[in-house]
Amino acid sequence: TVERVPDAEFEAVCARIADKRRACHLVGGRFTDAIAAYLTAHLRIVRPGVRKLEERRANRADQLLDVNARDTVIMFDIRRYDAELMRLAEEAKERRAAVVLITDTWISPVSRHARYVLPCAIDVARTWDSSAALFAMSEAIIARVTERSWTDAKARVQAKEDLT
Repeated sequence: TVERVPDAEFEAVCARIADKRRACHLVGGRFTDAIAAYLTAHLRIVRPGVRKLEERRANRADQLLDVNARDTVIMFDIRRYDAELMRLAEEAKERRAAVVLITDTWISPVSRHARYVLPCAIDVARTWDSSAALFAMSEAIIARVTERSWTDAKARVQAKEDLT
């Protein structure tokens, strides 16, 4: 996975996510939505304006009203690609949001609407693919976004700890 993702692409994604002036919306497919939720939980601590989009289209429709040209939509989509995510990517692009796609080495069709693509190695030559690389990519994003925005992130982390 590290060899497949150009450093410049990874850095551009992290810079965009670290920019607290841009709202950040996350969503995944059947198996990857949990990873999107995991990344959302971490990013909410590091910066404001992060939200998890609902899985069901009917529940997500009102959330799309708030997606605009300054925003970033992070999508997880791996093989057995989710047609609903393709529709969401089209809608996000129509709203001029930047789509970040975290996908597999076969590259989801969502890539047609993505500004950034981060392919992860999920094939482990077994019946089921592994999500380990997707989690590792999420962890790497969390670490780099935190580094890039440490002054603000440190204050948010401290404020959160003071609340608990």
